Amino acid sequence: MLRPLVPVARCSHAEGRSVRWGSLAVVLLALSVLALPGCYNSKNILFKDKARNDFYKAERKRTHKAVIVYNNEPLDSAVRPYALVPGDIVVVQFVNVCKPVLISLGVETAPAQVSASGVGQVTARGGQSYTVDEEGMIALPLFGRIRARNLTARQLRDTIEARINAYCVDGNATLDLRITTLRAFVFNEGGIQGLINLPSERTHISEFLALAGGVSFLSKSQKLQIIRGVDARGERITKGDLQSIWVDLRQLDALRNTDLWVYPNDIIYIEPRDLPLLAREVQTLTLLTASLSFVISLVLIFRVF
Repeated sequence: MLRPLVPVARCSHAEGRSVRWGSLAVVLLALSVLALPGCYNSKNILFKDKARNDFYKAERKRTHKAVIVYNNEPLDSAVRPYALVPGDIVVVQFVNVCKPVLISLGVETAPAQVSASGVGQVTARGGQSYTVDEEGMIALPLFGRIRARNLTARQLRDTIEARINAYCVDGNATLDLRITTLRAFVFNEGGIQGLINLPSERTHISEFLALAGGVSFLSKSQKLQIIRGVDARGERITKGDLQSIWVDLRQLDALRNTDLWVYPNDIIYIEPRDLPLLAREVQTLTLLTASLSFVISLVLIFRVF
């Protein structure tokens, strides 16, 4: 009995070559993808310090605490008044000041309110900005240069009010003064990096992270580090003797900690994960794309010929 003939598929020599080149393209693509994790370099980790890192690892293994402070120094929850330095900018709102003084200061005024003594006290529209110069002074028309370096916002406000009260009959000048250059630095791989303006002289870590856009998936949420240039008493530390605070954001206890404040000039560093940092590997991906395009082009050429 004769069996029906079944056609047998045969590949031409050209088709065989295209299959081989196609297989080669797949292999090259797989090798390229596998090679990407090797692009991550531990040298990209910033602020390395062997003694601090060894202390952190040992303490974390021993206690598993959500918050670890280098050398187990105490955390200070007190409001630490910020001392002005050259380059700072203060905004002064003249709330209740006699009109001649405001005119001398060149400030636009709102309608005057007549005081009990019959002297008009005026509230300025908006605020006036003053920059602390290199000599630590701010310049106000009529009052000249006023020392601001190392003064807190309250101390500078009281100084300006005293100068104004010497000119105003009532002697009841009222000012609002705020510092607009309260900033902290953030390094968050894959997220916002750079300077973050602080709303006050201390900001809780949860609010700061909200301002910074949260923690990127490319960063280790269990290893947020606060690097501070002042000690627990608020005194400036020199010669590189910095305070380090590590926070494990995976633990709810970290956010329950009421002492986790961010102060002006703090550095917030969230260590990158041990993954390919795609944001830093644009050149590698470009090269991969070009190589893949070349291989595909060769496959198409051999399929034609």
